[in-house]
Amino acid sequence: MKNACYRFSITYFADVIRLPTVKNFCDLFCSKYIFQYEQCPTTSSTHFQCYVTFKEKYKSSALKALLNNNGLSGADFSPAASIGLTRYCSKNESRIDGPWASGDHYFGKDLQVVRDNMFGWQKRLVRLVDEEPHSRHILWYYDPDGCAGKSKFCKYMTKFKDCLAITTGKASDILYVVKEMEKKRMYIFDLARTIPK
Repeated sequence: MKNACYRFSITYFADVIRLPTVKNFCDLFCSKYIFQYEQCPTTSSTHFQCYVTFKEKYKSSALKALLNNNGLSGADFSPAASIGLTRYCSKNESRIDGPWASGDHYFGKDLQVVRDNMFGWQKRLVRLVDEEPHSRHILWYYDPDGCAGKSKFCKYMTKFKDCLAITTGKASDILYVVKEMEKKRMYIFDLARTIPK
């Protein structure tokens, strides 16, 4: 690696008893981090999977020395820039323990009630987002009374189903956001009944 970087993906093959070492390293050297202890589905090997933003830039040789000198000898790492790594380092499928994160990282624990108590229309939409999309279908769900869980459901879909929830805005601003962001599985317009026409 020629240039120094702030953000890295780190994989550390170690036993879970190394958790305090990994956590202390992240607290000491990183401005932001998220990691979990997981098991690889193909090899069954266990490891810490981390996505970190360091407080200062590091080149490959300097980062290797930093890891080795702080109890994470042998950790694999590579420069990283994708926010998708946040999801990758907190995925349920391979998790054994965690995830752990710095600061005010949102894990969506309050959304468990949505997952466990979905209305029929919510279950149908979850099934649809898991199917092959149709390029010309627009789904419309309207609730004249309110309090049917639409906004909480949007939050759930954004956190766990790779969707983007859009509230209000000028058409040109919405198109710009959709065009410039990484592609999403579904785009949800969460429109309040009280928005001006």
